[in-house]
Amino acid sequence: MNPLMQLRQATRIAATACLAILNIFDAGCAHYAEASPIQYERAQGLAFEPNRGQTDDQVRFLARGNGYTVFLTSTEAVFAPRARTGTGATESESVRMRIVGANPSPTVSASNELDGKVNYVLGADATAQLTGIPTYGKVRYTAVYPHIDLVYHDNAGRLEYDFVVDPEGNPDVISLRFDGASSIEIDDSGMLMLRTAVGELRHGPPLIYQERDDGRDRIEGHWIRTGPQTVGVRVASYDRARPLVIDPVIAYSTYLGGNSNDWVMDIALDAAGNVYVTGGTTSPNFPGATPVALTDNAAFVTKLTASGRIIYSTYLLETDERGATGIAVDTLGNAYVTGGTSLWRTTGWFDVFVAKLDAFGRVARPGGYFFTFGGQQVDYGNRVAVDGAGNAYVTGVTSSWNFPTTPGAFKRTFAGDSDGFVTKVNASGTGFVYSTLLGGRGLDSANDIAIDINGNVYVTGSTESSDFPVTAAGYQRTHRACYTADYCSKTGFVTKVNPWGTALVYSSFLGGTGFGAETAMEGIAIDAAGNAYVTGSTDAENFPTTAGVIQPTAGERLCFYTLCTDAVVTKLNASGSALVYSTYLYGNLMDDAYGIAVDSAGNAYVTGSTVSNYFPAVNAFQPTGHATTNGFVVKLNSTATRLLYSSYLGGKGIAGESNSSGGSAIAVDALGKAYVAGWTGATDFPVTSAAAQPRAGACSDTIYGCSDGFLTVIEASGPGAPQATWVAMASASARLGTNITAQWYGLPGPTAYDWIGIYPLGHSDQPYEIWGGWYTTGASSGSIQLPLPTTLTPGWYELRLWSDNDIMGPVARSSPFQVIR
Repeated sequence: MNPLMQLRQATRIAATACLAILNIFDAGCAHYAEASPIQYERAQGLAFEPNRGQTDDQVRFLARGNGYTVFLTSTEAVFAPRARTGTGATESESVRMRIVGANPSPTVSASNELDGKVNYVLGADATAQLTGIPTYGKVRYTAVYPHIDLVYHDNAGRLEYDFVVDPEGNPDVISLRFDGASSIEIDDSGMLMLRTAVGELRHGPPLIYQERDDGRDRIEGHWIRTGPQTVGVRVASYDRARPLVIDPVIAYSTYLGGNSNDWVMDIALDAAGNVYVTGGTTSPNFPGATPVALTDNAAFVTKLTASGRIIYSTYLLETDERGATGIAVDTLGNAYVTGGTSLWRTTGWFDVFVAKLDAFGRVARPGGYFFTFGGQQVDYGNRVAVDGAGNAYVTGVTSSWNFPTTPGAFKRTFAGDSDGFVTKVNASGTGFVYSTLLGGRGLDSANDIAIDINGNVYVTGSTESSDFPVTAAGYQRTHRACYTADYCSKTGFVTKVNPWGTALVYSSFLGGTGFGAETAMEGIAIDAAGNAYVTGSTDAENFPTTAGVIQPTAGERLCFYTLCTDAVVTKLNASGSALVYSTYLYGNLMDDAYGIAVDSAGNAYVTGSTVSNYFPAVNAFQPTGHATTNGFVVKLNSTATRLLYSSYLGGKGIAGESNSSGGSAIAVDALGKAYVAGWTGATDFPVTSAAAQPRAGACSDTIYGCSDGFLTVIEASGPGAPQATWVAMASASARLGTNITAQWYGLPGPTAYDWIGIYPLGHSDQPYEIWGGWYTTGASSGSIQLPLPTTLTPGWYELRLWSDNDIMGPVARSSPFQVIR
């Protein structure tokens, strides 16, 4: 029998067994009336099996991905697509990746053994059974080239391969040959695309980096064509004393919307890697949901697998104009969402709702519930958290004088135009464990919530109340933006409530000084030590910051006809008495942050929206903003002294509000992958080929256009993609009065008048006579020595490469570098 047909026979056996299991589950599903027919997919990553006779002798290891099986021999990887019609693929449909000129007999070894075992039933004869085959997370080829190893591993169910180059190795020798592809192309974004008989295989631009104690140094590089079927990698200058990793990262990104307006407001993850998003929609055909006739806004809840397949979408009808605004997930995969509702109001104009959806997206009891509460005015929930016992913690805003509170609660009397609140709903969704108000005599809004393992509740938001409750040990005990005690601008707050809702553990204002200086905190996250990370926006010129952070002072804010803000990120210690760090985060115009997450190493992940055309770009998937408003995603190191990555996230179409994008919420998993959700009006938002929805919804509004939600997953190493044109500093810092080495590559149409300038990070185009400007050599690539002006203020800067043929802006910007005395 043909060896490849033998391989596919084994693959079909496994796939058939999987489908049988899925059908068993599917047959037993009773669907909630407004949920879609549920699709199931195992949420698992790739597992590499050693060949114990289950396939051809040439194969050393095999692994099954989504729609394909990969077979690793000593010299190549064979990508065999699975059957599209149940008849199997042919040998001509497979793609082979061979390492050209490599060691023909490398040492091949597996590591990271997994818990699962694989068993094969090859026939009725008991001697033909293969049982207890171990599985592994990585396969390493040692010395495929001199001092270069090749490592295959899983990345959220997708195959990823890294070349690890020792200091003595030469990355220029790496050459890959692809057989079985009808064409090979490298597109403008640096993506390597292989067209085959069964579709495209896409290899992301190589992510190249060197590890440091406090993070990674990104090294510029890109694919090149070296022959009709071969490609290589070219790498910019790097530290030859440290190992180099060449890692072609593939990220996941999808639209989420129907034929009208859709937006995502919040996101949550479960332990199995499933993703849950919620928001609002006016689309009667939201993806994954049973179509409904909508006359107004509705909330939606969507659950996707780790690889991006929709498991369910459920409509929640008759919510307020925002839809659902917060989501959390318990250990059983039940989703809890909150917002405001009018249909189920019991006491006033609008009530808060908390909906629990079971693992299949059903709201009906006993697995789910829909619980509402409020007073006689307008009440709505902003965010929700859930503990291990299934109690839901809701925070939001009320204007009701009789908002329900519980005996012994910290604050039971409504005191202002609006108050925040914290309400703990019992696990059955039938009543309160506790409910307390939070506010003073002005306008107060509680915007986000987090809980720790002891049941303490952390809340952040904004207040115009000079008497907002603060504690004696709080970091900032006075509202610093008041004209009189009764007339204050908006400022931020951070509050920790004890597990019984009876007292404040700590509470602090957080904002700048001066009436008219407004601050609003929108997102909060906590780490294992109880430190609170908050993010939001401010127009205050003196928002409290700490020394050494990436942007310690306010930005330019060159806005017209509108309030201009900077994003801010602050970490408070566990007692709420001091700042661990605090930094601005901005470009030259308006920047707003809405969501924050933190990983186990203390790195903070932030998303929001920006109008700035010079928002910092580090290891950026998209280094340039295109529409009027773009989303952004940032990863800050644990001390906020360095951006590990920072990228725009939006479309590339004509500038305008209808093409705008923004990030609403962000989550991070145990591996450091970031999940960003938000909204976009762009029809060319960056998506991946395996996306659940690769195109924008067919908009029914031809005059004003429509928006869609989006979900983008960013690998732990960052969103980065090599750019066709780039400029870089040879070192991460430099002293005043010394020379720096500037490198550039790929300058289109080079002339003798192309030049490089130095600019403060996040600032606009200052005259180069002030900040330094030097002509290049007139070549498309090269390096020059630049003397740092002694007039520069120590801080963070970037290089900008200008082309004499393009006056609209710089053609490339460098990663930030630090100027020191």
